[in-house]
Amino acid sequence: PKQLDVTWEYEGEIIKSRTRNISRGGAFVVTNHLVPLKDILVLDFHLEDEVTTVRCQARVVWVNDGEMKTFSSGFGVEFIGIDERSIKRLLAPYDATV
Repeated sequence: PKQLDVTWEYEGEIIKSRTRNISRGGAFVVTNHLVPLKDILVLDFHLEDEVTTVRCQARVVWVNDGEMKTFSSGFGVEFIGIDERSIKRLLAPYDATV
């Protein structure tokens, strides 16, 4: 799975987690800090080979609160308005053809 450290702010708290998977269109964030469907978050992805982060907005499109036992608790997001350069930076460690 494509995993990156990710942080976001929710209700005044900075939350740190990790992605389980990431793609051109979105990501799944593994966490016990669940957020409602359709919420808009600002996510900071921490790239392994860089000091900087990739920041983007994302909409929550799926939430697993633990009911689906074969999948981690967390939520799926769809990226909103992320530019091509940022996508390439996120996916470069996993796909040489990006």
